[in-house]
Amino acid sequence: MRKIDIFDGVTDAVMAAGINGDMVDTGKAGRLLVLSARGGARIECGAWFADPRDAMQQFAKIAHMSGLKIMDHDDAAALWCACDGWLSEVAWVDGFKKVDSLTAAHDVAAGVTLIAIIGKVEF
Repeated sequence: MRKIDIFDGVTDAVMAAGINGDMVDTGKAGRLLVLSARGGARIECGAWFADPRDAMQQFAKIAHMSGLKIMDHDDAAALWCACDGWLSEVAWVDGFKKVDSLTAAHDVAAGVTLIAIIGKVEF
């Protein structure tokens, strides 16, 4: 699969999978984000899930379908540190008051990282 096809496949799948953020109530929720490394690190798109289990199921499905490599604990911690707190700011702005878990998968050559954030949100 070409690099651009992998990137587009991940973004399309994430946008199709989630619900409108207005439909998420205060409490536990899940969020998928697509981080692009093309032209500098930035969030390309995201999706909300009222049920965190749905977010994790979609994360696994999209990562598997796209051939992304699931990051181990050390890789995910390195990603968090490399973003220098930027991901925590994104989570806070999105309404997360507590992040219970962060899971990530990536394809370095395609410049795409899929991130799942599960936690408590308050709007």
